[in-house]
Amino acid sequence: MRLCIPTSWDNDFLDRLAAMQTPDSRVHELFGSLAVSVIGSGREAFIVPDVERDAVREHIALAHKHGFRFNYLMNASTMGGIEFTPQGRADLVRYIEWVADIGADAITVTIPFVLELIGDVAPHIERVVSTIAHVDSLAQAAFWKGMGADRVTLSLMINRDFSVLKSLRKSSGLDLEVLANELCLYMCPYRSYHYDLMSQGSQPGACAPGTYPGLCCSLDRMKDPAEFLKARFIRPEDVRLYENIGIDLIKIAGRGRSTETLLQIAGAYFGRRWDGNLLDISDISMYDAPGVDRAKIYIDNRKLDGFVETMATIDCRRCCGASCQMCGDVASKAVRIEGLEEYKDALEKARGALVTTGAKPSIVNKYQSPTPRDLPEDPPETKD
Repeated sequence: MRLCIPTSWDNDFLDRLAAMQTPDSRVHELFGSLAVSVIGSGREAFIVPDVERDAVREHIALAHKHGFRFNYLMNASTMGGIEFTPQGRADLVRYIEWVADIGADAITVTIPFVLELIGDVAPHIERVVSTIAHVDSLAQAAFWKGMGADRVTLSLMINRDFSVLKSLRKSSGLDLEVLANELCLYMCPYRSYHYDLMSQGSQPGACAPGTYPGLCCSLDRMKDPAEFLKARFIRPEDVRLYENIGIDLIKIAGRGRSTETLLQIAGAYFGRRWDGNLLDISDISMYDAPGVDRAKIYIDNRKLDGFVETMATIDCRRCCGASCQMCGDVASKAVRIEGLEEYKDALEKARGALVTTGAKPSIVNKYQSPTPRDLPEDPPETKD
């Protein structure tokens, strides 16, 4: 299996990652982006490393020496419409040209207009559809292919729907990628809104961080720990199931994690086994409630052996929350939480304060051109 792994922008990370590969699991590409740009990405600026433009160029060149491709992320879910203003479009075109100039092999996007614009500005670059676009059917895959997409990172929500995955593999005509270690709530009602907030939080003139979605999903997990297992994660041990279907790539989440943590996660997927806490190799955020430590959560990965195979036989869309209690039954054995009640109470109070009294809203600035550090110092001329 080929793995797509976030970079920490630490050049030593590349040497250590290269040494960890196995004959069965290789690095296909690294991915990342500037913290702030005209389009931003799917993570708020404060979450990811604040890397300089020259360092990005150097890191991509070193990645290529190791035989790693580089996928540059332009996967914001919204630009607030500035892409259709003269200044916004010009800045976006210059940014695409810069990404092409620094040697990116692929660009991941969520917005259809951006995918088509890349095809005009830099047609040689592979165009990848982000999981944020929520592609979960042949019809959606066909639309993106028609717009020029080469690869799709499928919706996280269909990771265990093997009949749909097989159908996409057979008929989509695209390279298919699945996201392995992100533990978003199953059918999360906050997901689209959260990505909009994170996208805007990586663009010029960003407002305050998007507190509400992270607070809500943390509280939902504390109310029902089965939500941890309903999440559509793919354990290292289960990669073989996706290989058997013919899935092309496994993507590892964790752009804000340290070099050591990313190496730990990569090592688990290279070795296809993890004997510890599943959360240690997962990308998950839990809200910091005022005055209370986060609950200590342990998910025993060994007690999840066979779990995904069984889940693949269940129609979760029809029976989750109604006739099926499997995730709850398994969670009672595999999930341990210390300090649950205190943490849950603090989350309840924080949510109540937010939605009843209302925090004073931040004012979103009108669109401004990116500062010089967000674009090349001498960008290529903008195409007409």
